[in-house]
Amino acid sequence: MHYTSWTRRTETGADLLRDNGPDILAHFGVAEPDGEAQVGQEVWRLHQQEEEGASITRPGGQHYQLQGNVKTAQELRADLDGVQVRLLNEQRNDWIIETVDGEKFAQFSGGNNGVRRAIMEFDHGYDDYLDVDRSIALSWFVRLILEYRLDKTSKAIIGTVLIFAIVGIIAMLLLL
Repeated sequence: MHYTSWTRRTETGADLLRDNGPDILAHFGVAEPDGEAQVGQEVWRLHQQEEEGASITRPGGQHYQLQGNVKTAQELRADLDGVQVRLLNEQRNDWIIETVDGEKFAQFSGGNNGVRRAIMEFDHGYDDYLDVDRSIALSWFVRLILEYRLDKTSKAIIGTVLIFAIVGIIAMLLLL
């Protein structure tokens, strides 16, 4: 697997694809704060909290966890059922994913419509570093990070536009 990507979100959720499809790895329902993902014949339990991270629990007891404030942290840690990784914000929208030894093996970005497809790309030679299930869990964490960051940016832009509109209205009233 070279990368994972997502279909557009609908009211029922979104599909996670191997590369650009057509292989569907999983269907993730809307998880706010709790939800489900259909992965093959299994139903995975999803939980997310902006300040604390997110987690996935599988029927067999396997557990995947993202730790840290998803909206603001520059470094997040993930435990993928025993495999530890770090997600580092290099600059603005660009992230790398490293082993605990500091070896980069994947990357993702929120730039250039990156949130829409939330592509997580594995570096050359690391295509099989994680098994499929761990890759699915990490891909969901990546999507959450990008969505929370987009929400934060959108609110800042809306707030700025609102302030300019109020200042403009006050200026117009003073000129009358």
